[in-house]
Amino acid sequence: MRVFLAFELPEPIRDELSAIIESFRNAQPRGVNWVVPENLHITLLFLGEVPGSLITGIDNAVEQTLSNIPSFEVTNPRVQIIPPGRPRLIWVRWDTAFKPVFRLPGRLRDGLAELGVEADVKPLKLHCTLGRVKTKIDEQTLASMMGQTFGQRAFHIDEASLYESVLRPQGPVYTRLRAYHLTRRTHA
Repeated sequence: MRVFLAFELPEPIRDELSAIIESFRNAQPRGVNWVVPENLHITLLFLGEVPGSLITGIDNAVEQTLSNIPSFEVTNPRVQIIPPGRPRLIWVRWDTAFKPVFRLPGRLRDGLAELGVEADVKPLKLHCTLGRVKTKIDEQTLASMMGQTFGQRAFHIDEASLYESVLRPQGPVYTRLRAYHLTRRTHA
């Protein structure tokens, strides 16, 4: 099974991002595969294909790693077009003052390696993909997207999940396998 870890978005943030996607879809109805609202998340770590028999071990490793991580605030949302010049992704990116979060993927990889799981080695970027670009988008539309303003400038992340991802022609289907609540001790 194909699995990944993600930070959950609070419902008001998910609603705002869904409205932004709809606005972008109206401006660019073709050539972008827009993410459906139920699939919006911030990827923490992509584990890739793993045998189903390892899910309990993965769950234990993740639970142990996340058990002392406080909920934390993310701020300063902005739309980014990645990479510039020949865009492939449209995403929203956030900042955080809680720098230990950026060490989490490495700590998780260490625990998962003991199970024989070779997770993705990309550094963590606190972002949520809105769409995957398939054709050229005109410069005016790109500039408009990048100028998007947000009603909610900050929110707290207090939950992570382990998901299974099944790829289908009409888009991926995510099934939540486990949930992990970050500690109530908040880091602003």
